[in-house]
Amino acid sequence: MGKIRKSLANFSQGLRSFFSRHKKLGILALALGVVLVAMGLSKALRPDAGIQITKNQVVTLKHKDVTNAVNETGKVVSSTSLDVYPEKQAPIVALHVKVGDRVEEGDLIAELDSTDIRQQIAVKEASAAAQSKSLGAQISAAKNRLQEALRGKKDGTNPGIQGAQSSLVASFDAYKQAQKVYEDYKRSLDQGYNPELLAEKAERDNLAYQETSSNVKYSQLKDDLALASQRAMDNRSRAGRLDGQVASLKNRLDGLNNDIIQGTKQISKKSRDLEKEMGQASPSPTPGSQNQNQGPNLAKIESLQKDLDQLNERQERLRLEVAQVTEDMTKLQGDREKYLAEAEALDKEVEGMAKTLPNAQIELEKAQSDAQLSADKEVKNKKAREDQLKTYKQNMEVAKNAYDQALEALEGAKVAADNDIANLKDGVKQAQAGQNNMDQADLKFLKESLDQSLVKAPVSGTITQLNGKLGQVPADSLARVETVDTLRVESHIKEYNINDVKVGSQVVMTSDAVEGKEFVGEVVSISPAPEENPEGAASKDVYYKTVIAIKDPDTSKLAPGMNVRVKYILSQEKNTFAVPTDAVFERDKGHYVLSLKDLGKNRYKTVLTPVKLGLSNDFESSISGPDLKEKMKVLTSSQGYGQDQVVTIIEAPLEGQDG
Repeated sequence: MGKIRKSLANFSQGLRSFFSRHKKLGILALALGVVLVAMGLSKALRPDAGIQITKNQVVTLKHKDVTNAVNETGKVVSSTSLDVYPEKQAPIVALHVKVGDRVEEGDLIAELDSTDIRQQIAVKEASAAAQSKSLGAQISAAKNRLQEALRGKKDGTNPGIQGAQSSLVASFDAYKQAQKVYEDYKRSLDQGYNPELLAEKAERDNLAYQETSSNVKYSQLKDDLALASQRAMDNRSRAGRLDGQVASLKNRLDGLNNDIIQGTKQISKKSRDLEKEMGQASPSPTPGSQNQNQGPNLAKIESLQKDLDQLNERQERLRLEVAQVTEDMTKLQGDREKYLAEAEALDKEVEGMAKTLPNAQIELEKAQSDAQLSADKEVKNKKAREDQLKTYKQNMEVAKNAYDQALEALEGAKVAADNDIANLKDGVKQAQAGQNNMDQADLKFLKESLDQSLVKAPVSGTITQLNGKLGQVPADSLARVETVDTLRVESHIKEYNINDVKVGSQVVMTSDAVEGKEFVGEVVSISPAPEENPEGAASKDVYYKTVIAIKDPDTSKLAPGMNVRVKYILSQEKNTFAVPTDAVFERDKGHYVLSLKDLGKNRYKTVLTPVKLGLSNDFESSISGPDLKEKMKVLTSSQGYGQDQVVTIIEAPLEGQDG
């Protein structure tokens, strides 16, 4: 349907351009476009199409990198020196350089006091070791319970499943026995070999042959008479109803013809107005002339042209409706004549049958008096057999319900066993996670802090200034390294990102002046004191200056003064599946997406698919899981959809149309 809409949009645009030059041909083309729209919509709105969604509501899975980053701006500068700032505030306990020393990137310049940090690391490591022993016992117990549950499921020794299976076997045997009793008795009645039925039939045949023959003859004649009479009445009734429909269609046809006449007048008037308005156009002024004529009123011409298009479109619809109404009225008139002819023929049949009916009734009454006793007995015996059959059927249905309940109980026991196993697996994973992650976050932070107590040279060069003194906490830069004339980028970060961006953080930079090129960099300096707000920044924001070394080997296309966009990489997952963040939702302590199973003919069924959630940002999230495949289709949002729903993917609707 989307392709039809897109084609019609292009077709309609071409019609508008063509219409300005060929009015009559434009009207015919517009009518053809309307017919195509109707055909396209009727084909798209199939009853089995399910819910319609557009292509932008679906994402196709493919491997990519997902990044969590902070975006800022910066400027390329030419620098011959770089101030070295400590990343933490602590007294200096050692200086490893003096003014004039040559240093290479990564050489140690100074050490800050890290005694407290080392003590905290020792305490955390001791605590982690002690708690790891305790968790080891818990993990072992959880694994044993899990293995026992897995063996029970594999060997069939799970108590709940065993009990449910025993109940299922017993209920199945009872159901099959009740089913056999019912079907045997029913078959004996249906096939006529039931002993009671055979004895009754012999007696009925001897005493009621004449009654049966007379009854069949009389009943058939009576039914035929009634049927013929009813059919004659029905045909006259149909003919009468068609009179009213023909009259209604005639009135409708008169109204449509009148609308066409009025529409023709309106078109003529609009055409004259348009020609008059377009005739008021003056030749284009020549250069230097002072022609004050402003030319035709283009807005009015466009409005008149639009009105004329709408009137022509309406006239075409009215003509189509006149043809349809005329066709319908002709068909109804033919049907009316057919019904009247059939009624007259049936009247003659009724007259003939009415003459023979009294004789057939006399024969039937005589036969009934002879077989009355046999008929009464047959009715009683038949009722008794029906009651017995109902009893057998009820017994079978009760047994079947018990069997179905036993099946459900067995499935419930299996689900309960699977849930128990899943919970035990989660317990093992949680215990292992607790063991693996015990104090790891704190230890990682402390070790990073310990590493920050070592102030290293961010670039190679010569120490030209040494401001740090033993025993003092540096208030500004600790040292200055003189380098060769090098291009760097000066940027900034906001106050609430100061703990996420560190010296050594990776950076990707782009510039409008170097289109399509990304430059890789690394943060080499972060000022500990806030700077004046950059141009265009909100007054309430607090910024800290950063210096970024350009690691790209080719910087020939960069020049001092160029503005760049700076992306500070905080974290990254490579070669993973990524979906819009709104596509992932949480249910029963797990994360899921709604994937689409292909049903053919552009129809899909939504499938609840479990995923493991990875790195997320405001726009996309990384996901993984055994059920995810390359090129799998996933809804970009689960809002308004559930599992096992049928959907059809269409193109985005045309502008101004409902989706």
